[in-house]
Amino acid sequence: MRQRLIRALGALACFVAVGLPQAGRAQAGVTANFTDLPITLAKGIAPDRVAAHRPTQGAPAASCTKLTVHAPAAWFEVDSDGNVNTDSAVDSYPSGATILAPGFTYDCVPKDTDVVVIIYNQAYGDQPALVEKRTLPASAGEGVFFYGLTTPDGSALQDGKWRVAFYQGKTSLATGEILVGGAASVDTSRQAVLGGAVSDLRSGQPVADARIFVLNPGVTIADFTRDPRREDIFAQTRSDAQGQFSLWKPLERNTAYAVLIAADGYKLRGANNLTIGDDAESPVNLEIQLVQK
Repeated sequence: MRQRLIRALGALACFVAVGLPQAGRAQAGVTANFTDLPITLAKGIAPDRVAAHRPTQGAPAASCTKLTVHAPAAWFEVDSDGNVNTDSAVDSYPSGATILAPGFTYDCVPKDTDVVVIIYNQAYGDQPALVEKRTLPASAGEGVFFYGLTTPDGSALQDGKWRVAFYQGKTSLATGEILVGGAASVDTSRQAVLGGAVSDLRSGQPVADARIFVLNPGVTIADFTRDPRREDIFAQTRSDAQGQFSLWKPLERNTAYAVLIAADGYKLRGANNLTIGDDAESPVNLEIQLVQK
C-alpha cells in the first residue's frame, strides 16, 4: 500500500518571557547572547519531521494486552513525490535523499501509546541527533508506524550512516541502521555540528523535551514570532531525558543564526546572534539554562 506523507502541524504552547539575566554559555569561538524574550511564541508551528501510521480500524480485541513490534526497524521506500511505500523496505537511500522513513510493523496496540523516536547520525558521534515523541493510536490488528525525517526547506539530508531507535518508555521496541549516499558530508572547516544541554537555572536539573529552534540566516526572532512559518526554520530538535540535544543539520561557520528554546513551564529564551567562528571545535557545546515561569 502506498501512503502519502502527511505534514501535520505541531502544537506548541504559548510562551511569554520577561527580563531575567543571562542563562546560556558557549565554548570558545562561539558567540551567543541569550536572554529572556518579552514576546509570545505563536501556536501551530510545523515540525521538521512527520509521523504516520497505517493501523487496522476498530477497537483492540481483548486478547491484545501489549504492543508487539516486529524487529528490527525497517527503512521504507520513498519516491520523488514524497510518497512512503510501507510495503517496501530499502537497504540504503541515494545521495540527495530529502526524506528518510524508518518505522516498524506491529500486531496490535491495546491503547494509545507514546513512541519515542531517537535518531543518530555518524557525523555527530554518540549523542542523539534527534529525539521526538509520537502517539501510536490503539489498533485492533496489525499495522505500520513510520517516522519521516525531513528538512524544513526540502533540502537533501546528509550522506552517511543513520541509526534509529524506537522506545516505549524505557523499553526498546526496534532499532536499525541505514546508509545515505556515501561517507558523512560535514566539512568541519566551514561547518559545525551544534549540540549541548538544557537545564533549570536554579536547580541545575536537566530539562527534558525542550524544543530548540534554529532559524534561517537573516530571520530574526521578532520576524519569526510575528509570523511563524515552517520555511523560516533552519532545523529543530528537542532535548532528551538528560537534557542533551544535538542538531542534526550542521551550521555554517561565521554566519549568524537566531535560536529559540522553549519548554513547558519555563520562560522562552533566545539569541539572535549565534555565530560559530573558525576556531571553534565541532561539535559545539551550548549550555542553556531556563527559568521557571
